[in-house]
Amino acid sequence: MSDSNVRPSVDDYFGDWKQREALVQEMIPVIGKMFNRYNIGIYIYGRPLHNRSVTFIMKSHRFVRQVERNEMSEFESHPVLMAMAKLDLCHANIDLGKLTVRFMEHLEAEGDAAKDV
Repeated sequence: MSDSNVRPSVDDYFGDWKQREALVQEMIPVIGKMFNRYNIGIYIYGRPLHNRSVTFIMKSHRFVRQVERNEMSEFESHPVLMAMAKLDLCHANIDLGKLTVRFMEHLEAEGDAAKDV
C-alpha cells in the first residue's frame, strides 16, 4: 500500500479540531465585547457571529471553505479579528470572512513583500 492511500487517523483530525475550537473560544468574548460595547457586528459571509456557539462559528468557517474553495479556517481569521479588536472602531458591520479571504489573497499575491497582520 502506498503512502498516498493511507488515511489520516482520527487523532490527526481531533487534534486539529481541538486547536480550532480553542481559537474560537478565544474569539467569542472579543466578538461579544465588540458587539456590546462598540456596536460592531462581526459576520462570516453574512452570518452574524455575536451570541453564537463555538460549533456555529466553526460551521460558518467550513461554509466559507466550501463556497470560496479556499483554506480559510480559524487559524487565518483569529489573527485578523484580534488585530481589528485593537483598532478604534465603532458602529460598523464587518464581514470577517470576506476580509480574511481578501487578506489571504493579498498575502498570496505579494509573497514575501506582504506585511503580516
